[in-house]
Amino acid sequence: MPTLIFALLQQVAAAPEESAQSGDLLSPNGGLMFWTLVVFLILFAILGKLVFPKITAAVEAREKALGRSRRHGRRRRRSSSKDVRPVKSFART
Repeated sequence: MPTLIFALLQQVAAAPEESAQSGDLLSPNGGLMFWTLVVFLILFAILGKLVFPKITAAVEAREKALGRSRRHGRRRRRSSSKDVRPVKSFART
C-alpha cells in the first residue's frame, strides 16, 4: 500500500508541466462545457420531476392559508367594529 501511494505521488510530481497547459480556468474547453451542460440538464430534469412539484404545492398551500387568514381577519374586524358601542363621557360639564 505505501508503495502505491509513493508511485502516485511520483506521477503527480512529474506531471505539473502537462497540467499547467490544460488547467487554465479562463480558457473555454468544449468537452468540459458539453459535459457540464449534460449534467445540468439531467439534474434539472430530476429536480423537475421530484422536487419542483412539491415546492410548488407547498407555496400554493401557503398562499391559500394566507388568503383564508386575511378573509377571517377582515370578518373579525367588521364584526368587532359593529359590536363597539359609543362610550359615554364621564367628564363633568
